[in-house]
Amino acid sequence: MIPIVNRGMAVVPSEARDGASYVRTAPLFEAPKDGPHAWLNRSLFVGKLGAGSVEAVHIRFFYRVL
Repeated sequence: MIPIVNRGMAVVPSEARDGASYVRTAPLFEAPKDGPHAWLNRSLFVGKLGAGSVEAVHIRFFYRVL
């Protein structure tokens, strides 16, 4: 298990310039420093909320390893 703090922003149509809503997130991972996933702690991620369902949320992440 890797804890994640996932902060985000939602813009609804009345606030958007083009009338389209969107959601963006910026997760911070708390992986063990000496484990195989330590690279998550040294990376910058931006997420885009996608079409999901009642049971799940789908977020597509883009990242850059620092």
